[in-house]
Amino acid sequence: MKKLIYGFLAATALLFSCTDFESYNSIPMEEGPAMAITLDAAADSSFTVTFAPAAAASYYSFFIEASDEVKEYSASNILKCVYKDKGVAKTVNYKDDQSYTLKMAAMPNTAYQIYAVAASEQGMVGKVAQFSVTTTDGLRPSPLTFKAGASSVAVTFSEKLQRGEGKVYATVYAINALNEEPVEFEMPDSTIVIKGADVTFTTPEVHAGANVCITWDEGAFTDLKGNLSGAFTNKGYDAATKKFKGISYRMATETIGLVSASDTITYYTDWENLEMTFFSKATLVKVGDNCKIQLRYNEEGRSTLIDLKYRQHFGFADDTTLIVGLPEEPDFNVSIDVIIAEKSFQDKYGNETKGLTLDGKYIRFLESTGIEGVYHASAKSYFANRGSFDWDIIVKRDADDPKKVWVSNLEPYFLSGGVSAPRGNYFYGMLNADETQIVLPAAQRVGYGDVVVFGFSKADPDDPDAMMNVDMIMDVQENGWLNMPNAWGAFEGDGFYNLFYGDITFIKTSNSVPAAISAKAVRYKIDTRPLQLAPKK
Repeated sequence: MKKLIYGFLAATALLFSCTDFESYNSIPMEEGPAMAITLDAAADSSFTVTFAPAAAASYYSFFIEASDEVKEYSASNILKCVYKDKGVAKTVNYKDDQSYTLKMAAMPNTAYQIYAVAASEQGMVGKVAQFSVTTTDGLRPSPLTFKAGASSVAVTFSEKLQRGEGKVYATVYAINALNEEPVEFEMPDSTIVIKGADVTFTTPEVHAGANVCITWDEGAFTDLKGNLSGAFTNKGYDAATKKFKGISYRMATETIGLVSASDTITYYTDWENLEMTFFSKATLVKVGDNCKIQLRYNEEGRSTLIDLKYRQHFGFADDTTLIVGLPEEPDFNVSIDVIIAEKSFQDKYGNETKGLTLDGKYIRFLESTGIEGVYHASAKSYFANRGSFDWDIIVKRDADDPKKVWVSNLEPYFLSGGVSAPRGNYFYGMLNADETQIVLPAAQRVGYGDVVVFGFSKADPDDPDAMMNVDMIMDVQENGWLNMPNAWGAFEGDGFYNLFYGDITFIKTSNSVPAAISAKAVRYKIDTRPLQLAPKK
């Protein structure tokens, strides 16, 4: 043990006298007591130091900082612990402890400067005692603590580091798929940043929500003296603690969007076979703890909210698709809202879904009681720039011929803001014997100009076998809806007014015909002029 005692003891008496004026006697003032600093031999990560005033004192203080050079510090500021933000500082009451021993946690191969000062019982501050010590560096650098971020982890080692030749690895786990083989890859040096004893590992390309464990080979790092770091291999999921082992962190999560599989309203009559389909671009593998799906049956004047049960009323069709069924039969003319709560489902990395509410997306209409009524049409235009049309047609029996019907608005106007199907747009058709089919003769003139309508023999007008200017066929389905299997359109002058692809279903929405509609009020005419298929507009 080396003991160094720094102190200055002096007593000086000064006497001043003035011959012309009254004389004064000065009181001799002593300096504060000297400080003794006793230091044990330094180790790699610590040293022990003892502080003791050389004489009786009121208080004494010390200040220790990591620095290669000795600095000038104010004795009174050291006594007041002004420099505590720069290192380790403490003030000791001499009456409680005549000496104070500190085991200093230190970094290997680092110089430390030690300062100490004492104040006498009269408050006089002594001189600053100073001593320097440099720790040894014979041990391997090792990780002490780590702090996880959103896409990185910062690890603090036992000493300052530099990059070695050993490899560093990231192993990626999916918390909802721990039975899968985790993905391991070598981390490039560009993802490893060393600042002193702190090392930051960044994995920005890893999937959101994934858990990452960092490991490395022996010698991946060295201290400033060349001592190799040991291998760090602790990783994986601990089922007992439900945490990941070793140096681990989780990537920032993302929310997963659910969308309806259909962009249009879904109409139905058979409630037991109705499947509401929702899907996500992400894989869905788990029902969340907060999973909740509700259906709201909306009838005129009242609504009923129903909670659904997993596996009984909804479940996964595949890893991106969710199927929801009706738990009980609704009345006719009921629209259904679907309400899926936030965090209802998770992907394999634990990312949770957003909430989704669809108002009136699923609508049940009344059972058909005959051919007459209103039907909802949704047809795709042959002309790509026109998209799809949604409108209503009306079917009414002729007052004089029970096998004849009138179809209103089969060919709607095309407008820039949508479609318009005004009254006066009528076509006649004939029912077959069992009323399972309506045949509308081709080349009937539309009631709003020099436009005639006709059908094709195929659903796609571009089919090489498709013939044009043929009769239009409407098949009456068992549920009372109508289907147009082949394409149909309207011809105006030297080109098409509009043209629709076939295989279109007209969904019945009402068994009654609006009172203002009168099929007898409109005459019809067959136009036998030849038609030619014009280029797409």
